[in-house]
Amino acid sequence: MKATEKDGNPLIPTSVFQYFFRHHDPVIEGTALVAFAREDEKPMDWNSRELDVHIW
Repeated sequence: MKATEKDGNPLIPTSVFQYFFRHHDPVIEGTALVAFAREDEKPMDWNSRELDVHIW
């Protein structure tokens, strides 16, 4: 899935995240693998990074 752009800022769709909810824990955690690839490249290990989001 490709990110879109709005006002010069990348928008990552929330559907790419896996969310984890823990009982009795106020933190919601989302994890996604994000690739920084050129238009003609496929996502690979070397151009990908894990993005962790924690919502308190």
